[in-house]
Amino acid sequence: MLHDAVAAACGIDTRKVSHYADICGRDNAAAPRADLYTAGYPCPSYSTLGKKRGVLDDRGFVSLQGLMYIAEKRPRAIILEQVAAILQKKHSKIFQFMQKILRELDYRFEIRVLNTKQFTIPHSRSRMYLIAVARESLVHELSFPPARSEHADLHFFLEKDKVGTEVLSLPFYEEKLGNRLFQKGYILDVGSSQRFQSVMPNLSPCLTKSRLKAAGYYIPKLRRRLTLAEAAQLQGVPPQILQAMEEAAKLHRLPKRSVDESLGDAMSVNVLMSVLRRALDACGLTKLGSGKDFWLQVPLGEASVKLSKKLFDKYKR
Repeated sequence: MLHDAVAAACGIDTRKVSHYADICGRDNAAAPRADLYTAGYPCPSYSTLGKKRGVLDDRGFVSLQGLMYIAEKRPRAIILEQVAAILQKKHSKIFQFMQKILRELDYRFEIRVLNTKQFTIPHSRSRMYLIAVARESLVHELSFPPARSEHADLHFFLEKDKVGTEVLSLPFYEEKLGNRLFQKGYILDVGSSQRFQSVMPNLSPCLTKSRLKAAGYYIPKLRRRLTLAEAAQLQGVPPQILQAMEEAAKLHRLPKRSVDESLGDAMSVNVLMSVLRRALDACGLTKLGSGKDFWLQVPLGEASVKLSKKLFDKYKR
């Protein structure tokens, strides 16, 4: 079985992967071929906030299943996303193996760590991106978008008219910020241990699945928790898509805060769009050019927070 061969090459004892059979159950041969394959694989097994078990965690093994599809169908272009921690020495064996497979499949690829805050939106979210194009499809040199040196002001992404009454005791943050704590527009991660708490002026901390599920982000100036709409804006998700997600969650009776969790799991739309434009042009699927680098060109003001809605309305089918 191909899955077993891949697991063996990575030094994985599949007996320790509890849902190995389920994870490998997809019939890639029967799946349709896509010109573009994009995947943001589960990150808890690689994240510095997780147990760092890599592919020994069921979720970490999903990335190898993605390789099976790539090997079977060989899409023209590929974009893969994962937490930057996958580049650490602890996970080098699996990441080097993934690169080896791409080389043997005759892909040209580039790897870069990008942050959401580098593409207009004030959200500190660092992720590894890999762009790959099949050699015979490569018509332009692979490249990553340049980073913006500045981002939009955080207050444009907050619903400032919504003021609550929840006042938390925050000794760690009070020591750091003093009177500024309740005067400036900070978003604080109050759901994590002090080890992972930090102060980022004019930036949202990285929005994660577990913390959004627990409503663990607090805006002291507004005396309330971060709203779902604000979390979506900080991920570049159009309000039309957020509404559809909420309606689908209600229709299918999903657990409370399922939409919040999915936002924490998602790729930042602004980063993905910027990377995607280059991947599509590089493989000849499009000729969009730099004029479509919306998140790199939008003025840093109210237009920034309105961009995702504007683009959705303009290009929806």
